[in-house]
Amino acid sequence: MAGALLVTAGPMLGICTVVGVETYGWTSAHTLGLGALALALPAGFVLRQATARAPPMPLRVLRPRKVSGADVQMLMVAALFPFRVFMAQRLQKGLGCGAAATALAMLPAALVIGAVSLGLAVLSTLAAARTEALTAAGPPSAEALTGGHRLACTVGAALLVAAFAVASVVVRRKSASTLNPTEARTG
Repeated sequence: MAGALLVTAGPMLGICTVVGVETYGWTSAHTLGLGALALALPAGFVLRQATARAPPMPLRVLRPRKVSGADVQMLMVAALFPFRVFMAQRLQKGLGCGAAATALAMLPAALVIGAVSLGLAVLSTLAAARTEALTAAGPPSAEALTGGHRLACTVGAALLVAAFAVASVVVRRKSASTLNPTEARTG
């Protein structure tokens, strides 16, 4: 329970600290103190997990290189999500858009995120079905799992190639002969 409290309170306090920067400023004692505490809480979680007799999440699960590499990739993906907040602020405060216009402007990103999530669910189901079929046919479970993942990755790669092909057709630059003189100069 203590570990869960530490690992949850740290990010929550970090968000509250960043939100309060507008009021207190980046260099205020309030911001710096809460920011330091927001960093110390997850460090306390790591210390707690390292010293607990039976930790809910043993730190050894993070040791394999592939696991730590996947964790870094997940952090990189998670770092992309704040763009929605910044874009909404830019649209409203920077460009003067109202709430409805901002929502409509942000709709394509939400649809893409939803489509990617749905696609991931479909590919996971495809991989699971293929793995189950291969397991029933007799190969070892590791080989069957690899076969299921190979199918899902192949379908995903084919969809990615199709998306690039569609994008290359849709987002074509006009040739110089079809541009009017003003467009040709600014390019």
